[in-house]
Amino acid sequence: MSIQVSIDFRSMSRRVWSWLAEIPNRFTVFHFLFLYFWAHMIQINFPNGSGTCAAASSSYSCVFDEVYVVQDAVNLLHGIGTGRLPLPSMFGALGISLFGNDPFGWRIFAVLLQIGALYFFYLIGKRFMGEKWGLAATMLLGFDTVFFIHGGLLLNDTTMFFFALGATELYFRQRYWLSAVMMSFALLSREMSIFWGLALITYHLYANRHALKPALKLGVKYAALALFIFFVILSAYDYAVHPVSGTSVSIAESITVLQGTNGTAITSITSAVTSTATQYIENALQHIHYIIVSFGPGAYVNAGGAYRPYKDPLSWIEPFVIYNGTIQNAFWVTDSYLTTNVTTTANGVVISSYLIHYYTYQDNPAVWYGFIPCVIACSYALYKKKETEFAAYCLAGAVINYAPWLLLGIFDSTRTGFNFYYIYTLPFSAMGFTFFFKSLPPKYGKPLMVLDLLIAAAFFIWFFPTHGLISS
Repeated sequence: MSIQVSIDFRSMSRRVWSWLAEIPNRFTVFHFLFLYFWAHMIQINFPNGSGTCAAASSSYSCVFDEVYVVQDAVNLLHGIGTGRLPLPSMFGALGISLFGNDPFGWRIFAVLLQIGALYFFYLIGKRFMGEKWGLAATMLLGFDTVFFIHGGLLLNDTTMFFFALGATELYFRQRYWLSAVMMSFALLSREMSIFWGLALITYHLYANRHALKPALKLGVKYAALALFIFFVILSAYDYAVHPVSGTSVSIAESITVLQGTNGTAITSITSAVTSTATQYIENALQHIHYIIVSFGPGAYVNAGGAYRPYKDPLSWIEPFVIYNGTIQNAFWVTDSYLTTNVTTTANGVVISSYLIHYYTYQDNPAVWYGFIPCVIACSYALYKKKETEFAAYCLAGAVINYAPWLLLGIFDSTRTGFNFYYIYTLPFSAMGFTFFFKSLPPKYGKPLMVLDLLIAAAFFIWFFPTHGLISS
């Protein structure tokens, strides 16, 4: 007796591709945002007690620049301002006053703002690409580990994303004055929001290129209102809390000459009196000058330190860079926001020593490497004169937000210091990558989009910041 088994691999592959293509039809943005919120709730208090944060009431860990922003928030509750843009620390102060001086209090509003930012992002994607493709772009952005981490910490970026994306969606709804108000709040959150404003200006001029004069008039009014509100709020803040811009130390020397009975100098005594003076920011113009000096391009001159491949902006959009004539692999070359040294000893002899990396800014290749496909898809759409307004907005946003870091990298590939600056480009890259898949024939584009989302989800789970990635 013989048994003949036949397998139709072509039919099986068609069923697999069909199954992949159907997954988006069973999932909505509200499902995703609900799950995303609870992912943050799992992460929000992590790590607890692995270090100290000087601004906290007990032993909690500040992560990365939380060391500064948490301190700013606590100081603000005592009437002491910060020289940084103030809106994120205001949300931090509100969280601390409501929920306590602990990681939950610091971060809860950052989490809520990131959920809101993703919803605004979805509305923009839905407007141009349709509901399912908008959802795909939102999931792709949300699955990036670096983007997720910044939305779960008290840092400046998430506040900027919420207001910048909200301003963009309101602009598309032709609620121009509300949009300008939101954009002013984005400016009060992070100086990089100016690049988002430039992207919106580029889109505005392109979309209204056939009626340029009224478009320019509207654009000037929009910018004037946004800047006016920015200056008024920042001036009121500076007047109320007088942020410190620096201190100066003055040393006054005096010489006393001792003379003998005949009037001859015997010796001299030199004494010094030291006095310290504090300089305060009194108005918005001084505040802007402080930000430019402290956080502008000049602040990156010595920021980079030793060379690491991930510091090169070219490595953010593809895995290989050339350094000193050799090809460097930037992928998997990571660093951390927070590490703990663990050493085991016996009778004073070290047995083992390793680092636990709690928060790793490992890029998600399924999201980050979408920049080049984004540029290709948007450029091709402009060339073919199809969906040109969306292509113009997405391309402008990607290029304008990425170009400053690329220029820094050209002059010195270590100057940026970190790779997380790419997150300002990332929403445009994620949306443009999705547009790339949408531009393909449906039998390829939809399954490939789902496959890319599965890869992005796998990386997100692997680098989810609730366990230590241990390296010896």
